[in-house]
This record gives sequence, C-alpha cells and structure tokens, in this order.
Amino acid sequence: MQATNLTKVRIIELWLAASAGASLAGLWIANLTLAINPDLAGDRRDAVLLLTEFAATYSLAGAAVGGVGALIGTAGITALGGEAARRRLHSLLVGIFLLAPLCYCLMLPDAGLFPRLLTDLLSGRAPWFMVAGAWAGAVIVIWSGGVLLAFLADRLRRFGRAPHRWGAAAWVAAVGVAAAWGVAGHPTRADDAKVPAAHPPLASVDSDAPPPIPVLLLCIDGADLDEMIHPLAAGGELPTLSRLIREGTSGPLATIRPTLSPAVWTTLATGKPPAVHGIHHFVYFPIPGLRHPVRHFPVHAGLNFQLFPLLERVTGLPSVQRPYTSDMRRVPALWNIVARRWPVGVWQWLNSWPAESLPGFYVAGSKVGWFDQIAHPRYRSRAIHPPEASDLVEVSPSVASPDDVARYLSPGSMAPPQSPGRRVIESSLTDPTAEVLPRLVERFEPRFIAAAFYTVDSYQHLFAADREDGGPFGPAIEEAYRHTDARLGQLLERLPSGTNLIIVSDHGFDFRYHHHTAAPPGLFLAHGPAFRKGVRVEGLSIYDVAPLVLHLMGLPLALDMPGTANAGYRQVLSPDFLAAHRAGRVSTYGMGSGGDAPDVHEEVDEELLKTLKSLGYL
Repeated sequence: MQATNLTKVRIIELWLAASAGASLAGLWIANLTLAINPDLAGDRRDAVLLLTEFAATYSLAGAAVGGVGALIGTAGITALGGEAARRRLHSLLVGIFLLAPLCYCLMLPDAGLFPRLLTDLLSGRAPWFMVAGAWAGAVIVIWSGGVLLAFLADRLRRFGRAPHRWGAAAWVAAVGVAAAWGVAGHPTRADDAKVPAAHPPLASVDSDAPPPIPVLLLCIDGADLDEMIHPLAAGGELPTLSRLIREGTSGPLATIRPTLSPAVWTTLATGKPPAVHGIHHFVYFPIPGLRHPVRHFPVHAGLNFQLFPLLERVTGLPSVQRPYTSDMRRVPALWNIVARRWPVGVWQWLNSWPAESLPGFYVAGSKVGWFDQIAHPRYRSRAIHPPEASDLVEVSPSVASPDDVARYLSPGSMAPPQSPGRRVIESSLTDPTAEVLPRLVERFEPRFIAAAFYTVDSYQHLFAADREDGGPFGPAIEEAYRHTDARLGQLLERLPSGTNLIIVSDHGFDFRYHHHTAAPPGLFLAHGPAFRKGVRVEGLSIYDVAPLVLHLMGLPLALDMPGTANAGYRQVLSPDFLAAHRAGRVSTYGMGSGGDAPDVHEEVDEELLKTLKSLGYL
C-alpha cells in the first residue's frame, strides 16, 4: 500500500513539475513578446490577457506532455532496485520537467543572454565545442536543480510537510511575479506617440522652380555586395553593375536586425524605424480577444513559424496570421511626399499592395509571384493606379526556353517541369520589368520612381544549400545575378538619360545559415550627375536613403528622420551638387492613414501567405 501511495505521489510531482515549468515558460515568452510589442504592452488589458492566455495554454500543453512523461518516468523509477537510486532518478526527472522549458527560454535571442547560441544550435552549423558546452550547461543546470529540489523535498518531509504543496505555492508566487512584471514592467506608450498627425506644407520649396532631375530608387532584394557582386564583377560577369560602380559611388549599406524584408523596405521608403512606420514583419497576429495585434514574437519561440500554422489546420479555428499590407503603414512614404509636388511612379515595391491613389502611376508589389498574381481579378482591381495604366502593364505571355533554364542547373542535372525550383526560375525569366516600366515612365513622366527586382533574394533562399553542396540548382544564384545585371542594363537603356540612379538592397545574405535574419550589410550604388565618380563610401545605412532622395528632389529634410541628423548621405553627393542645392528642413511630414485595422482582403492575404511559406519565411 505504501509503495502504491509513493508511486501516486511521484506521478503527481512529475505532472506538476511539467505543468509548472511549461506555464512559467509561457509567462517568460509572453513577457518577451510584450517587450518587443510596445503597443500591446501599453494596453494593460491586452497585457493581462496575453499573459493569462500564454500561461494557461503552456500549462495545458505541459500538463498533457507531463502526464505521459510522468507515467513513463515513474515506470522507470519503479524498475530500479534501490530506494536511493529511485529518489535520484525522480529528482532528475523533476528537474528536467521543471527546468528544461526554462533553459530553452533563457537561450531565446530576445532574452539577451546568449544572442547567437540558439540560432547556431538550431541551424546545425555550430562548432562541436559549442554544442558540447550547451548540452553540458543544460545538464548541469537541470541536474543541480533536481538535486536542490530533492534536498528541499527531503527536508520538508522530515518536518512532516507535503513537498508538492510547497512546490505549488512557489509556482503561484513565481507566476505572480512574472505577471506583475508583464503588466508593470514594460512601456506604457508606443514609440510613435510623439509623431504629429498633421501634414505640414512644403513652404521652403520654390513653387516656380523647374522640376528636379528624375530620380530612380531601385531595390534589388537581398543583393550581396561583398560575397557575390564584387567577385562576379571582378570576373567580368556583371558588366552593367561593374560600369555603374566604376563611374559612380558605391559601398555597403548597413541594415537593421532582425533583418525582415518588409520592415527594411518600408524603412528605406520612409526613413523611419519599424516602431514608427508600423511594418515589422511579413505577417502580424490578430489574436482573438486582444485589441492590438502581436506584431512579432521572440525569435525561435516557435509561435509564428510552427505552432500557429499547426493550429490553423484544426477545423473551426480562425487564422491568426495575416500579412502586412500598405494600408497598415503609419507614415508617408517618399512617393507620398514627392507626389505633393510632382508625379511619381511606384513599381512592385515590397509591401505596396493595395495601390495608393497618387499623381503618376502605381503598380503594387509583394512577395506574391511578382507579376502573374495581378491576373487575379480582385488583386488587379487594387493593384494598379490609375486604371488607364492597366493597358501599359499588359504583356504578351512568354515561356522560358529549356536552354534558358538549363543555365541554372548543374551539368547533368534534371529538374521536373513542376518542381518549385524550376517554376521560380521560369517565372523570373519572364519578369516584364525591363519592358513595362519604361512604358509607364514615358506615359506619366514621374520625377521620382521607386522600383524593385526580386529574383536574387528568392534564389538565395531556395538554392543556397545547392550552391554549397553541389545540388541540381548549384549554379542558380550566380546565374540570377547575371540575369539581374542584364535586366538592369535593358532597363537603363530605355529610361531618360541623365537620371539620378540609386540602387540599394535591403540586406546581404548569410550564406552560412542560408538566411538573412542577421545578415551582412546590403548594397548602395549611386550613379548620375548628382553623385561623386568612382568612389567607395563607408558608414551608410538604410536610414540615409530617404533624406538623400529628398535632397535630390529639392525637398526639405524631415527632422524626425534619423538620417537627417547625421547627414551621412552627403558624402555620396558631388561638391558641385552640394554647392548648388542646399537642403532645407521641416519638422516632420506627419503621419499616414494606416493602422491596425486595414481593409479586409482575405483572398489576396491567402495568396500572400502561401507564397511566403513557399519561400521559407513562414
């Protein structure tokens, strides 16, 4: 009878340890989530609800896993010969159930204790000593915790007290402290609360002045300057980029971390950090019950990449992932500012769907198959402005030839016609940017154009492993750079001569980890009459691009743009241009009309999510 009771106690203790450890891990992740979502943390009701939901959800998950683990663990304990050995194994299991989830939380990059450790371990590319050290540290923490718990339990039993009751009390106390910190320990207002909503007049601009020389801002998604462009250019394989570098100003362009493309592209277009412009990720999470969405979760917490997609497969559960769109941007972009004076053009800029009504033309863009998704009637109706631009966007259907596709394959390799890699290659080979964009420019005569090339980054995501391991698509990335260079040359031949050209990339690419969450700097390249010739510059960042464009357009620089204060962009401009064009100042260009509740466009959202998953972002 005594053995049976002892077995029940051990099962209860293991089950409680698993539930307690999981719930504390949930509270830890909830606190990290609040720390990186100031809007959410600033709403006390939302903060309390998020903490409650996470604690309850993780506790239930821990109880479910712990119940099975307790039965298996107790069976193993019972099979041992001596009571001392049974106590030691029981202590170890209690330590594992209680402390393993907390050890994982401590390694999350957003916790700030070991910023790169978990990323290195999960990537499978950490050196052996790092793996061994991580395992040794976890074992020491868990074993020590188990021994300490066993010691305390033994002391409590000697005094005739139930250890599991004291453990439950300690758990409640820890939950209370974590919840109190979640409610009281985070910012109470969003970072953008200080930005005024008004759109000030551009009083410092001479309305009778002639229009400025056209400016083309072209972003080549993910283009890597040092790893890819310089080696290929040195080998004579990128003639267009080589000429622009030789005749213009170039250098690395520092980005932000985590390097999430929608946030970076929006910073390029607005000159503001994500906390101000409001675009943080590819997707946001409108969790039921919360007044504010969760903009992003802690890195490696598994919620946005593993758990939510899994839950959405359960019949009856609502989707909790929605893509960011242009109507969620909170501040005006460069095209909104310039359009108050001159016509503008927007071509496929990331996160620019749905289209905005501006003088000039606007063809919205996203990660959705770039051009072919415009064929979707509902997508097309909000993708192009003005309606008469639709005729200019029409292109004759084209099919990539087998010989063209073969250049992207290793010798002797075969790619099935319906394979994802082959479909991506064929889509990029038929991209009509170099054909259609000049038509739009000729028709609408914009003074500022924001345009995009996407091929490079998608290839790096899809084929980096093949490049490293000699897979069937091993040559594809280098070939994508060659193809992009050729398309760039075709585009520039048809644009007005004398255009001030700015080519940037949102980030480089981390070929070691096959991603760009913590990528190297991107590309900056400027060519035209306003820029210095044959110069490499250092110290530029994505915050310098918007003030540079405003200076080129003869518009005052906004004091609430970080790049205005250091004026680092001025090093790329020629002395003659600087002498002839002084830049005025304005306090701010105000806020946009975006927010947390965009128009509902679910069909297009589903297409966006599907493509993001195919590229490995979700």
